[in-house]
Amino acid sequence: MQNTTSTKHYSRINLIAILLASTSTLSSNTLIAENLNNNSETKTYEEVIVTAQKREQRLIDVPVSISAISETALETMRIQGINDLAYIVPNLNIKDDAPNSRIISIRGVGNGAGSAPLVGIYLDEIPLAFDASLNVDVQTFDIERVEVLKGPQGTLYGQGSVGGVVRFVTKRPSFEGFSGQFLASYYNTSSGDDSEEFSSVVNIPIVENELALRLSAIYKNKGGWFELLDSTNSVVEENFNDNELSNFRIRGLWQPSSKLEVDASAVRHKSDSGGANYSNTGNVTKSQYRLIARNDLGRPPTDSPYEYNLYNITIDYDFGFATFVSSTSIYEIDNTTTLSLETTSDLFVSTATKGDAWSQELRIVGSSEHEFDWVVGLSHTQLDRKSDAELQIYLSGSRLAGFIQENNLDSKITALFGDISYDLNDAFTVSFGARSFKDDRSEDATLSGIPISDRNEDFEKVSLKGSASYAMSENANIYFSISEGFRSGGLNTFVDTAYKPETVLSYELGAKALLLDRRLTLDGALYRADYNDYQALEFDYTTGQNITSNPGEVTIQGVEFAAQFKASEQLSLGISGNWTDTEFVKVAPDVPADFTATPPFPGFTSPVNKGDPINFIAKYSYSVYSDYNFNWRHNIKGTFHIDYTRQGPSTFTERFTVLPTFNRSVESPAVGFLNANISAQWTNYSIKMFGRNLNNERRETTASALILPQNRPRTIGVEVLFEF
Repeated sequence: MQNTTSTKHYSRINLIAILLASTSTLSSNTLIAENLNNNSETKTYEEVIVTAQKREQRLIDVPVSISAISETALETMRIQGINDLAYIVPNLNIKDDAPNSRIISIRGVGNGAGSAPLVGIYLDEIPLAFDASLNVDVQTFDIERVEVLKGPQGTLYGQGSVGGVVRFVTKRPSFEGFSGQFLASYYNTSSGDDSEEFSSVVNIPIVENELALRLSAIYKNKGGWFELLDSTNSVVEENFNDNELSNFRIRGLWQPSSKLEVDASAVRHKSDSGGANYSNTGNVTKSQYRLIARNDLGRPPTDSPYEYNLYNITIDYDFGFATFVSSTSIYEIDNTTTLSLETTSDLFVSTATKGDAWSQELRIVGSSEHEFDWVVGLSHTQLDRKSDAELQIYLSGSRLAGFIQENNLDSKITALFGDISYDLNDAFTVSFGARSFKDDRSEDATLSGIPISDRNEDFEKVSLKGSASYAMSENANIYFSISEGFRSGGLNTFVDTAYKPETVLSYELGAKALLLDRRLTLDGALYRADYNDYQALEFDYTTGQNITSNPGEVTIQGVEFAAQFKASEQLSLGISGNWTDTEFVKVAPDVPADFTATPPFPGFTSPVNKGDPINFIAKYSYSVYSDYNFNWRHNIKGTFHIDYTRQGPSTFTERFTVLPTFNRSVESPAVGFLNANISAQWTNYSIKMFGRNLNNERRETTASALILPQNRPRTIGVEVLFEF
């Protein structure tokens, strides 16, 4: 297939000038955790190739802040899912309640309210972020690399990428020969049950240099550590938040000629959790979850069954001057969540959500010899989502009311997009991108069988992006970019009004460099975003319901940095981090409620005040690590890895009534996590002892007023890997 990696001739400048230019921008968040080059006396960092802009490019040439995490880094740090990425990728924040319930933010953009997710998630060519209530728990086993793109990526990835994009790139089937591996691990969680995990990969060439399959399978039986309490605080079950998970992926590659490639894949995922990993008792350090009393229905359920199926077929045809790509994806997901909550009355909520989506993208990727790189494409996505939410209200065990709300959403999104890069000379490159987007949304809803809503709305937008980059040398680059992000508006169930779309205008100045004979990597960026028509929940006294509105405008600004240094042949050091400030700079005026009128009282209050930060966004984070390679014996290699991550406080602010006593602002503490592992490797197998959260940090990682998410406590275990 056509390789569009650009090769340029760079003017040489003094090394000190490169270093000063790179560090002056506090080089950002491209975490280049890559394999090391063993061909020199002192190992060096390899050149990293990414496909973030839907064509192959050197990471250092891409005018976008990207964290690229290699397979080696994923395995070394035992990154098993997107939640673990948040501890090593600067400015990636995740509020996690369960595998099928999370809010993902990048650079402060990841609002939990609103019409759709704000961070795009991709597994190869499969888009996964269709709806805020439909999360896909991607497993990072048999992954070649993960690319985290920062800032709006709407021109190439659509409206679901306002904050950025997380791309999981799986390993391709190989024609080289039959091979595979088997991995088994066992670990114990402090104050919890034991856990076992098994995974395997098999690569099978079927027709020489033409057809191959790659199969991977995972089974996890993860022990819980939370106590389940009844309404009198008596323990009714120990370690109830266990989780049993299976994931199977098959990928086939067919290359009947040098010009044509057909890549097909399917994923089947199923899990059942005994309960979510959060406390509702107000004390997260005790790892307890309390049930409400229900005299008529008995003990409320806590389990969350969850499954999804993914299918994709991607066809590439090389015309010589350009490559045509067709990607067709199908997405099926089914999940259930439950929540018991104590407020002025006791609440039990159970939500069953099913989603079916398909997407089709057609694009042409081209490159001239030394001047133009371009992408032009057309995409269409259709989502059908059905949600049944049951709400039961109790007081002292007696049922006061119960409702079942059914919501059906249909969304059809069509977009035309393009991106072009032009080399003005050997060092200076400019890029421009645009996406014309239309979302046709319709929704109907019933409350206990009574129709309450049946409406549709169209949203349209043209998003633009531009950048300029200057190559100071072959291995040092600075860039400046301006990009727009867009999220559709939506429909409110209980009021006959739609809320407006969100827009984000982002500015970024960054630099990337590979220095000291490829032993030092530097990467960083300064950024600012103007976030308009922020979508949030507010309380409407006319209906007595929370509705989605556009209460104000936000300014986001900050800095990201990352550096890695190969100190010697054995020792590698790394550091990365970010500081992010978010603030509402403009808010909509309140409409005071008229309490002299007969209920319901017309009016509402803004859910935010001027000066409030965005909810759930950590003010800062940093991560440091060290890898040391050694020999146990002449034929037994060893590695030792240690890393520490610290995440600053985040805020949760809630203003939903004109009565000030109900307003609240909660700040989570700064928390840190220490991980380490040591391994021994023979020719075909290895053994590793590992520890995660060795400091046994149990405090919440994100602020919340009523439910407090908890990271898994201290975990110590061993894994064995056999390769063939």
